[in-house]
Amino acid sequence: MNFKDILWMPVDIPKFDRCSELVDDFTIDFDQRNADYDVRGQLFLHKKTNYEISTPKDGLTSSQLAVIEYCKKYLPFTDYINIKIHHIQSTGMKMHIDFGDGTKNPELYEHTQEHEPCGFRMVIQGTKSGDMAINNNDEIIVPEMPEDTDWYLISHTGTLHGTPENINDIKDRYVLFVQGWIDKERHKELISKSIDKYKDFIVKK
Repeated sequence: MNFKDILWMPVDIPKFDRCSELVDDFTIDFDQRNADYDVRGQLFLHKKTNYEISTPKDGLTSSQLAVIEYCKKYLPFTDYINIKIHHIQSTGMKMHIDFGDGTKNPELYEHTQEHEPCGFRMVIQGTKSGDMAINNNDEIIVPEMPEDTDWYLISHTGTLHGTPENINDIKDRYVLFVQGWIDKERHKELISKSIDKYKDFIVKK
């Protein structure tokens, strides 16, 4: 079954019940503020140079350890490369593709392309609909998130997305960003049931 025409879709995953604690426990590991990005970030796994498999950092809080275990329970990954929070403010982010350069780890890039969409994101805090847009062949589409989930999927190597041009006052948007090696069967099962539930919300090419 091929899902590669999907650019964005909600995902049928139970809500994480400690989001407010993640916000309270947030500390800055990297700070990117310029004309194109207004993002602070926190890494939960050790930073690797070339997208290698990683493990949790020392000193994580109870809520941070809990969200890692929650991801292991509900997300279709065999191994994790990145679990992090982006704290997005003000003008947000210009249109971009999250995994646009495959030269650092060609094997992972090919694996990711094979299993798209597999860019899992959870809205921890902030507006669920309106602060992110998809560029589909120069058509700007603002997806609508259903209220019963905080998760969405994008094509990690193909979805051009960012903050809509009319938005310049984002207020404390926190998004969990998860990347890893996909469990093929679990991934197909999760996408299939999410398509059945959220077919009216999906953005396709």
